[in-house]
Amino acid sequence: MGVALFHEALAAIARDGLVNAVHPQLLERGVVPYFEREAAFWFMLYTPILVLIGVVTRRALEVRDVVLLRFIGWTLLATGGVGAVAMPISGFWIVVALGWLVLRAARREVRRVGYGADETDRTRGIRRGLIFEAPPNG
Repeated sequence: MGVALFHEALAAIARDGLVNAVHPQLLERGVVPYFEREAAFWFMLYTPILVLIGVVTRRALEVRDVVLLRFIGWTLLATGGVGAVAMPISGFWIVVALGWLVLRAARREVRRVGYGADETDRTRGIRRGLIFEAPPNG
């Protein structure tokens, strides 16, 4: 989808040789960047990261790993919050909402299953088969 959406900008980046092609000669041209190239670059670079976060979160929900869900939720909430403060008119508010939703899912699992994030409760969750971990190496 990104290739179709940003075809011209990506072609311009490729034509300029990729190295320093998102902001080519920025200082020589003044302070006006190539917004199309920036959007194409960030879309193509950030999309796989978002997909990875989604896959890991989905897996954590499937195996009911509350510790991982809390980590993902707080990380999204903090990152989105800082981004939203720095750039109020941006998509960071969506990241804040996603963090809140993941934390809500973690809280729902704690209430449903009855364990928290401390080591004793985590061990109890592993024994009950609610949290799956790789066996230790050795």
